[in-house]
Amino acid sequence: MSGGNGYEVSDFDISSKWFFNWAKDSSIINMQPEGQTPECPTCVSSGTFTIKPMDMRSQPGANDVLGIHIPIATKYDTTHKSTYLYSYWLSYRSGVNGKATGLLIHYTFYQLYDSMVGAYTDSLLYYAKGYSEAKVDAALTSGKCYHVSPTSYMKDQDLLAAESVQPRICVNSIDIGNSLQVAVSFPSSNELQESYLLQNIPTTTHSIQCGSSATTKSLDSSKQNLLLVTGTGMDGKVSFKMCNPNINSRAIFFDE
Repeated sequence: MSGGNGYEVSDFDISSKWFFNWAKDSSIINMQPEGQTPECPTCVSSGTFTIKPMDMRSQPGANDVLGIHIPIATKYDTTHKSTYLYSYWLSYRSGVNGKATGLLIHYTFYQLYDSMVGAYTDSLLYYAKGYSEAKVDAALTSGKCYHVSPTSYMKDQDLLAAESVQPRICVNSIDIGNSLQVAVSFPSSNELQESYLLQNIPTTTHSIQCGSSATTKSLDSSKQNLLLVTGTGMDGKVSFKMCNPNINSRAIFFDE
């Protein structure tokens, strides 16, 4: 129930609240890159939405939006006779005493059995801030944007769908404890490539071919440096060390 994180009050995440019918279908916005289709007649391709806290203590109002559901893919497992649903879910956790106030981004999957057993579900919480391991930093805060790239697990399930559904999420404003305004869209392929890099910072790209010996590169500390490492193979290992103790540097790894 999202417990164990120091909260005074714990909650199911929004996808579970929807599954158990605490959050009605009318309280959930459905989105996909192609917008409305026969399979998803209520889906939209972009928009700005005001969502209410999913951890409110009272029953939601009839017109309250409590979350955004972005389905990625479904598949049927003949061995276990069940259907898998993979999705992104966006929700506003108001928190307790100001903890983790902001938009939460979950990657969720359901295993829906054909029998009366029911369902199994699990989820992964994206750390939208990126630089901290603290749980309170997982939430996307006001004035911040985040590009949701697919998990390695999702790529294993359906690579094409995983690459096709990559939402860009921006929190416009937060009325703490009451509502959050969020803008969601699905960028083009070129826009996705650009979103991997920090905006308005000069970037230098270096290509490195893996070999048996170490490679040394001199990097301009006034710029953002992108190191593209190739030739690692399926079981390749790459170690990286920044050697100037006088510069406060930070490295982020993208493993494809």
